[in-house]
Amino acid sequence: MTEAQGNGGLSRRTVVKAAAWSIPVMAIGSNAPAFALSPIFTLTGLGCKLPGNSNDLYKGYAFGVTLNNPTQQEIKVTITSLTLNTTNLGDVLFVQTSKTNASTCATIGLNTFTLQPGQTLTDVVALTENAANSANGTLTVSYTVDPASAGGGNVSASVNAAPPINGGSCRDFTQQQKQCLRTVQGAPTITSIAPTSGPVGTLVQLTGTNFLGTTEVTFAGVSVPFVVNAQGTNISFTVPNGASLGSNAVVVFAAGTAQTTFTVT
Repeated sequence: MTEAQGNGGLSRRTVVKAAAWSIPVMAIGSNAPAFALSPIFTLTGLGCKLPGNSNDLYKGYAFGVTLNNPTQQEIKVTITSLTLNTTNLGDVLFVQTSKTNASTCATIGLNTFTLQPGQTLTDVVALTENAANSANGTLTVSYTVDPASAGGGNVSASVNAAPPINGGSCRDFTQQQKQCLRTVQGAPTITSIAPTSGPVGTLVQLTGTNFLGTTEVTFAGVSVPFVVNAQGTNISFTVPNGASLGSNAVVVFAAGTAQTTFTVT
């Protein structure tokens, strides 16, 4: 593991794991010892290949992770890169699942997540945006921790090829977990807008599902700045100048679009 001190008190750690890969599945074996990316990350050895449907945002891999904050302070962890043999696996979505309850299903964060003091999250699944086509390779995860005093470390583990997640041979995740992951992969939906009317400059909140991966928000056909919360359930934006009465707010995702109407007064 290499470590260098960055600006603003952030520590940057790069953990490199030599691994055997089998096309086209991810090579992580369920019986392998845990691969710990410092005390914060533990790769539990669970891994399957995502189906890569055309409407899915995440078409790479799903692997089990335990997240732990060993400190007595809140920490923020940001994934800066995840590569296999220099192939960028893209964004990483962290999802809280349950082995026994499909309704326990919530996104923790896209590339970035926060852990409270002493908090440990088990049964977390990390989904990667892309896959790689290399038969053999090195998996490299780079991330920053704020504050830098959180510490870190790593251990090595052997790995074995794992099957596609939708196949019966993928036993690393329960049916309840697979159901959760299918829900996360679903199209975005807007369930409410608040307020429903107001003048130019009004802060608007959209509530719904699967907002992570939003690429654009337009209002009256004009792109507007927006903020998505870490859970992917809320989008906020401000009504822009020139908005007309009854304008549609359209949210654009890699996996589809959703829209609702706001009345400009």
